[in-house]
Amino acid sequence: MKFAFIYHSGNVPDYQYAANCEQLWKWIDALKQRGIETAGLASNNCGKTASTGLVKDYEGDIFAVSIIEAESIDAYFFGDA
Repeated sequence: MKFAFIYHSGNVPDYQYAANCEQLWKWIDALKQRGIETAGLASNNCGKTASTGLVKDYEGDIFAVSIIEAESIDAYFFGDA
């Protein structure tokens, strides 16, 4: 099965920002090393929202997505993936 991990941004104190980024990239690197991330996308605030007849800058808080493949979400989190 495939699952999407959707990463949301938020208000982070300046003193915590670097540590959060480091932990996030370690998480994503671990997905890749396990060979279960099948696709990933980071927007870097350049995303667009598209609908019928309209394309505009994305205004939400999603900044990245990882697609993983695992037998189940429990198998992923408990190391059986």
